[in-house]
Amino acid sequence: MNAMELLQKIGLGAVTFGREIDQRQSFRIMDAAAERGILFFDTAEAYGQGASETIIGNWLQAHPSIKQRVTIASKLLPPYDAVSLKQRIEATLRRLQRTWIDLLFFHSWHPSVLNAEVLQLLETLTEQGLVKAVGASNFNAAQLSGLLEAQERYPLSKIAAVQNNHNLAVSDLDASLLAITRKHQLRMITYSPLGAGFLTGKHRDAVEQGSRFDRMPAHQDIYFTSDALGALQRLYTAAAGQKELQVQWALAWALHHPDVDQVLIGVRSEGHLQQAIDAASFNDPAFLQQLKPFY
Repeated sequence: MNAMELLQKIGLGAVTFGREIDQRQSFRIMDAAAERGILFFDTAEAYGQGASETIIGNWLQAHPSIKQRVTIASKLLPPYDAVSLKQRIEATLRRLQRTWIDLLFFHSWHPSVLNAEVLQLLETLTEQGLVKAVGASNFNAAQLSGLLEAQERYPLSKIAAVQNNHNLAVSDLDASLLAITRKHQLRMITYSPLGAGFLTGKHRDAVEQGSRFDRMPAHQDIYFTSDALGALQRLYTAAAGQKELQVQWALAWALHHPDVDQVLIGVRSEGHLQQAIDAASFNDPAFLQQLKPFY
C-alpha cells in the first residue's frame, strides 16, 4: 500500500472527548482531522457518559459544509432489549444532532444480541434509514459466528463490520476470527494501535501516573504479560530506544495489516494525530513483518 492508501485507513477515535479533553480541544482535533481528509469518527454512548457524542454533534453543527461527508460510528453497551435499545439509539441521535447513524455497533458481546426482537428492531431501523449499517465490537470468533448464524436463521441482513483491539503487543484478530470476516466480507476496524500507550515504552519502569494504565488498572493485566513485553522489547530494540521511531513503527504496523480497513487513533492533541499521519508514510512491510507477522 502507498502512503495515500494508508492515510485513508486512519479513523478518529473519540474515546478521549469529554473524558480526558474538553470540547475546545476536541474541536481542534476534529478540525485537524478534517483538514487532512480524516472523516471517519468513532464514538460510543459510554464515552464520557454521552459527552463524546454530544461534542461530535456540536462540532458537526458548527461545520455545515462538511457534516454530511463525515461518517459516524457509535456503540451501545449490553444488555440489549428492543424497547430500551430504540430509546438509546434515539438518545444517541439527539446527542449527535443527526437523523441517522452510519455504523452502529454492539459494544460488546452479550447473549441478548441473539434475541430476535433486538435483531428485528435493527433491521427495521436500517430499512428506515436511521441506522445505515450494524457491527459487532469486541466479539471473538465463536460469538461472531453465533450472531451471523442468528441473522441468517431469522433471516435478517448480516452485520457489516467488526471492531476489535489490535496492536503489536495484544491483538484480538486471531486466525479463526479473520477466517470469518474474510468469508463474510466484513469490514475490519481496529483500535488502540499503541496499546493505550504501552508500545511507547512509557511503562517500562513503572506505570506512569495519570495515564490510562493508572486510571484503568485492568490494562495492566492485559499488557504486562511475557508475550506483550516481548513484543515491546522487539520494537524497542528495532528502534534503538528512540521513542519517536517506536511510535511510528507501532502505528505503521497496525496500518499495514492487509485485513484491516480502518485503524482508530484515540488522541488528546493534534500532535498525536500527526504521529499517525506520519506513520502512514512508512512503507516497508517487510521490515514491519519482522516485528511480528500480520497474520
